[in-house]
Formats: sequence, structure tokens, C-alpha cells
Amino acid sequence: DLADPRSVAAAVAEAGRRFGALHGVVHTAGTYGERTFRVLAETGREELAWHLRRVRALFALEQALAARLAGAADLDFVVLVGSLATAVGGLAYGAYTAANLALAAFAEERRRAGSALPWIALDWDVWRFESESDEITRARADLAALAMSPREGEDAFRRAVAAAPTADRLLVSTEDLAARRAQRRERIAGRAGSAASRAGAERHPRPALATPFVAPESDLERRIAGVWQELLGFDRVGADDNFFELGGDSFVAVCTASRLKDELDVELPVARLYEALTVRALARLVDEAGAADEQRVVRLEELREAKSRRRDVIARRRERTGVGSGAR
Repeated sequence: DLADPRSVAAAVAEAGRRFGALHGVVHTAGTYGERTFRVLAETGREELAWHLRRVRALFALEQALAARLAGAADLDFVVLVGSLATAVGGLAYGAYTAANLALAAFAEERRRAGSALPWIALDWDVWRFESESDEITRARADLAALAMSPREGEDAFRRAVAAAPTADRLLVSTEDLAARRAQRRERIAGRAGSAASRAGAERHPRPALATPFVAPESDLERRIAGVWQELLGFDRVGADDNFFELGGDSFVAVCTASRLKDELDVELPVARLYEALTVRALARLVDEAGAADEQRVVRLEELREAKSRRRDVIARRRERTGVGSGAR
């Protein structure tokens, strides 16, 4: 348990027994996959806990290292692995970005306070592994173009280690960072009110896609396709058309989740949309979500009935024994 100081202290001690001197530490505890992607409206206590755990783990690591190394004179680096989202942001990455910023602030504050531990925050771009290349490209072509290869990541890490004695934070961007930030600001400004302005606007012909047009079949598919048509501005959307090939992005995904909630009365986290990039796949996902909701409702009703029966049994037992009626 990385958030438990005793567990981390035991791990540090075991490393010392197995390898002798400890020369460097890499802190990679974090939140990955679907959990990184949540709009603030979907972020509650449970979702915040996913991200706060990595911050608690950092305090546990500091405590364990201080106790074990007594000044840490032998440590060359303590690298806190974070994300470039701290510099460029990202729609629906609010809590995730805040947790990464907490790590960067920790390293800056400890170095400023004269800590003997060589803390350095390494906020870098997304990685692209060979096994994930097609998956990233399919979901986010723009992100795939920016992703680092393992070799590039290795080079960035070596530079971070070399900079540890003097720097408290490094940003690693595969493209000009200032240009990326300017482009993001322009996109945000351009998106303001764009979804609302598309409602009732003239629709454009469906673009030429590699996927042939297949009309949505079920009522649910037609309703989902209608939402996509309105938000993307097309006169028709096929059941097998890919959301991103139609020009969708994270902003439109957030709008889509909100509209589907209103249209279909179903709770569908934005991150789940990335698991179903066609109308047909999304319809299946909505069906599954609806079935799961029904099962939860039935289970809650069963629990309420069971509690009610138990209260009745207790009440009858009290009546028979005179408990609560003043009888001795």
C-alpha cells in the first residue's frame, strides 16, 4: 500500500537489504486509464480519492526515505513522474491535472526549503508503446502524433536524472510548448458556444469515410445518431461511423455525454464514450448501463424490503416480551 508509511518503509528497507546502497527513487504512483478522464460534474469523493492517493503516497515516501537514509546523502535523484497536462491542460482532466500539479508543487517547495532529498518533478508527454499504437491512433489521432516512443522517453528520463542536482521540475513536450499552449487557448476560445450555435444550424453532407454508410437500426441507435448529427453538424450519421473520423474531439465528447443524459436519462461517464466510438457500439453500452441501473434499483428495493421485514419481526418480538412498554 503506497499510501501507508509503514508499507513504504518496509519496501525501502527491503531494497536496502537486497541491493545495498540506494542511489535513486522513481515515484510513479498514479491514476491511469479511464479514471484519469472525468468532467468536474462527474467528480465526487470517490473520484477525488483516486488522485489524492498518489499525493498521500508521496508523503509516505518522503517519511520512509527520511527515516531510512538520515539525510539521503547517497541519493542522486528522487523523480516524481507526472504529466504535461500540468502545462497544457486537457478537457475533463481537472482532478488528474490537479494531482500532478500537487506533485510539482511538492518538489518545488521541498527544494526551496533546502531538503537534502534531490526531488525533481518530471511532467512529460504521453507515451506510445508498440502494443498500444493502434489503440491510441484510433481514439486520438492528434495525441498519437505527439506521443513519445520508449526510446524518446528513456532519453527524457536520463536528462531528468542529470538535471536533478539543480532543477526541481522539467517539462517534456514533443512539440514547441509555447505553440501548443497558444493553440489550446485558441481552440477553447473557438469552442465557446459552438455546440449551442450548431443546434438548428444548417447540416453538412456526411464526409467521405472509409466506412460505408449503414443506417441506424434501432430506436436507440437513431436517437444517438441524432445527437451526433446535431453536435457534429452533419445531415446523417451511420451506425458504424467513427466519432473521431467525423471530427469529434474531447469537447464534443463532453457535450455528447451531457446530451445523452438528457435524451436517454442514463448516466454515462465521458470516459466510457472512448470505449464505444460508433453509434452501434455506444447503443450497446447504453443498453448495458441501463440494465446495470435496473439491477441496482432491484437490489436496493430488495434490501429495503428485507430491512422492513426485519423491523416488523423486531417490533413483534418486542410486543411479545413487553420490551419498551414498561413491563418488568
